[in-house]
Amino acid sequence: MATLRQWRVINVRVPPLAAESVASLLVEATGRGVSLTESDEQVTITAYLYSHQPKAEAELREQLKQLAANLGMAGTFQLSVSEVAEADWLGEWRDSYRPLRVGRRLVIKPSWHTWPPADGSLPAFDDDVLIEMDPQMAFGTGNHPTTQLCLEVLEDNIRPGCTVADVGCGSGILSIAAIKLGAATK
Repeated sequence: MATLRQWRVINVRVPPLAAESVASLLVEATGRGVSLTESDEQVTITAYLYSHQPKAEAELREQLKQLAANLGMAGTFQLSVSEVAEADWLGEWRDSYRPLRVGRRLVIKPSWHTWPPADGSLPAFDDDVLIEMDPQMAFGTGNHPTTQLCLEVLEDNIRPGCTVADVGCGSGILSIAAIKLGAATK
């Protein structure tokens, strides 16, 4: 069995005006994506480094200090670092992902779940429109409010044969919904 890597979890709590700059710095420093969580008029940006990168962590601390000074926010960045063992994060996330009803008729269902759910957690209706997709890293899994609003607009406005363009297509969820609701295919 392979040895699991240790990761350094970098959390930087900053004023909202600094969030984009700090997120960009962390992406550049780690070579990975970051997550942002807003709370109490602060934003926490989370990034990960392999534990065996002490030089990178030290450089990151210095870069954050310099960025805070450049933004006139010296002393406002709160940095915390912890360790976590590598895990099957995608598998754990997948296990927690459940079918989702959006609007009146649209249901987003990952392929590994049945419809209707065996546990009765969501009601099923005869006119349900199922969108089966296996969410990964693309925007458009159906969980974000903007995706849900777009799906609701489609549900309210698509008429058989109409034409729709999915500009900036991520996962394709809006195109799939439009076709299943009756939009023309070309």
